[in-house]
Amino acid sequence: MEELSIYVLFAIAALVVSVLAASLLRASIKNTRYLPLLVFVIIAVVEMLSRISLLEGFAVRFPHLFYVSEPLIMLNAPLIYIYTRNLLSPKLELKKSDALFLIPFVLSVLAYIPFYSLSAEQKIADFMQFGGLNTDISENIWEWNFEVCWGAVFLVASLKQLAEFNLKIRQQFSDVHNASLHLTQWFIKFCLITYCLELTVVYATLYGWGDHKTLFYFLNGFNAVVLLLVGVDAVFSSKYVDALEKNWQAVPQEEKELAQSKKYVSSTLDQDQSRKIKQAIEQYMLDQKPYLNAQFRLGDLAEAMEISSHQISQVLNESVNKNFNEFVNQYRINEAVRLLQDQSYSHLTLSAIGFEAGFNSKSSFYSAFKKVTGKTPSEFKSL
Repeated sequence: MEELSIYVLFAIAALVVSVLAASLLRASIKNTRYLPLLVFVIIAVVEMLSRISLLEGFAVRFPHLFYVSEPLIMLNAPLIYIYTRNLLSPKLELKKSDALFLIPFVLSVLAYIPFYSLSAEQKIADFMQFGGLNTDISENIWEWNFEVCWGAVFLVASLKQLAEFNLKIRQQFSDVHNASLHLTQWFIKFCLITYCLELTVVYATLYGWGDHKTLFYFLNGFNAVVLLLVGVDAVFSSKYVDALEKNWQAVPQEEKELAQSKKYVSSTLDQDQSRKIKQAIEQYMLDQKPYLNAQFRLGDLAEAMEISSHQISQVLNESVNKNFNEFVNQYRINEAVRLLQDQSYSHLTLSAIGFEAGFNSKSSFYSAFKKVTGKTPSEFKSL
């Protein structure tokens, strides 16, 4: 009966994974940048099944699958890194240096070759003699430690890439709510938590703290949550990234170079010129109110004022101490405050006030309003 329930659980998991894999496959066909995520899911599923097989003793029925997933685990974090690096690429782009990411995988394969070369009977005998997971951990604790450290480096690098990505967006666009890829950031953070949990469970098992089967089943459950986040991230963020990619390609090359720079080394602006540009920008914002357009971007302001995007961005960062997104949102919040205080707009909902002020979503309006005023729109209105 217990074995039957496990098979039912496997069947349900297989169905969920199939749907997830199908979604990622569809996304990968549309844009190859999602291929790393698809491979990540396949490896994660193989790892989970392998671990459960060891826990339940099913592995003896398929001895040639012993430890097949172990070298593959070394590829997980590099795959996430490559995915985040290619978020705005029209297709998956690999560098020659990416071949270095395969070194731990190759070394792991070489380490397991002596075991892989054994016959089925020898593998079963080895498993029955040493008892599976407990012994495996004690003999290969170095591998678990290296796996966690190796993965953490790539996941932290991925979060850094996303932070730089968000900075670029805020330098270019006034509406960044859909472009900030919060789902992707949470997905990577959950992967980091998974590595920490895995190392904790490994050491708990090594030193006999608690029931190791329960701990590993808990870890598998958490891994399942991570897999679900992968699918959600790919399905929901893809449309935002695709739209952003088109807008990014439409940005002049000068603006792209600006978005990727952090300093204004080549600038010839002196303090007097910077002050005049600042005054001109502020006057234009007050007179024309371009911030009421939710799609307003730095290039639009540069074109309207006939000033280079590079100079405008420099003035905003150095004289106003704000990036483009923060600068525009300040005007939108001022407009929202005016509307909230005007009785002729009292019939509008708070969301409608946000749309009138130039925001294109309730969440982005509430977030910006709280950041600028220290209160939510409803708290401000009740004053």
